[in-house]
Amino acid sequence: MRFGVHVSIGGGLARAVEAAQGLGCETMQIFAGNPRGWQRRAMSEPEGPPAHQALETTGIGPLVVHCSYLVNLASPRPEIYEKSCDVFIEDLKRCDQMGADYFVLHPGSHLGSGLEEGMARIGAAFKRMRETFAPKTRVLLENVAGGGSDIGGSFQELRQLAGRIGESHEVGVCLDTCHAFAAGYDLRTTAGWRAALDEFDRELGMDKLRVLHCNDSKGGLGSHLDRHAGIGQGQIGAEGFAAMATMPELRGLAGILEIPVETREDYLANLARIREIWASAQ
Repeated sequence: MRFGVHVSIGGGLARAVEAAQGLGCETMQIFAGNPRGWQRRAMSEPEGPPAHQALETTGIGPLVVHCSYLVNLASPRPEIYEKSCDVFIEDLKRCDQMGADYFVLHPGSHLGSGLEEGMARIGAAFKRMRETFAPKTRVLLENVAGGGSDIGGSFQELRQLAGRIGESHEVGVCLDTCHAFAAGYDLRTTAGWRAALDEFDRELGMDKLRVLHCNDSKGGLGSHLDRHAGIGQGQIGAEGFAAMATMPELRGLAGILEIPVETREDYLANLARIREIWASAQ
C-alpha cells in the first residue's frame, strides 16, 4: 500500500507536494479550498503545471482531493442544497485543473426527509454536474460512521446510492477504517476484515475500492462515533491494522492517514508506525 497524509494547500499545490515529500509520503490528500467555507478564490491557470511537475518528480500519487465539509448534496434545505451543488462542481473542476486522480465526497445527510429522498437529491446533483462538464477526476463516495440521517454507513447503502447516481457518473469508493468500525464492521481481526471485504465485493465489487482512509477509532464497535485516533492508539488497534495488511486486495492501493496531529513529528511517527505494522505482517 502507498501511504500518505492529508497536507495543507494553503501555500499552493506545489508547496503541498513539497511538504508531502518531506514527510516521506507516497500518496497525498488535500482540500481544493477552505473546507469550512463556501467561498472559493479564483484558481489561476499557472498553478497547475508546477504542481504536476512536482508530482512527477517526486513520484507521489495518486493525488486525492477531499470535498468541503460543508457540502451536503442530500440536504432538503434549498439554500444549503444549492450552495452544496455549486461548491461540489467548483471543487471538481479544480480537481481537473490540478490533475487530481480522485475526489472524495461524503454522501451527505437527508436530515430526516428520508433515505430515498436524500439519495434522489444526490443523484440530481451528479446529473447537474454532468450537464455542466465531464470531469476527468473520478469521484469516490466515502463510507460514514452511520447513525441518524447520514447516508453511506453500510456498503449496501453505498451500492444503492451508486445506483441512484447511475449513468450520470461512474463513482468509486474511499473506505474509511474508523467510519467502518464505528458503523459496525469489526476490523480488529483477520476474520473481521475478510467478512467486511467479502461484503464490499458482493455489494459494490472490489474494482470500486480505490483509496483507504487509514484511521484508528476512538469510539467502540458500532458506536457511530466519528472520532479518529492515531494508528494503534484506538479501538481498532495495531492488531486490526496488521490484519488489514494480510488482505491481498488492498495491496497497491492508496492509504491516507487522517489522524489527529499537532506536530510534524506526529505525522512522521504515525506513518512509521503503519509501515512497520504492514512490513511485519507480510
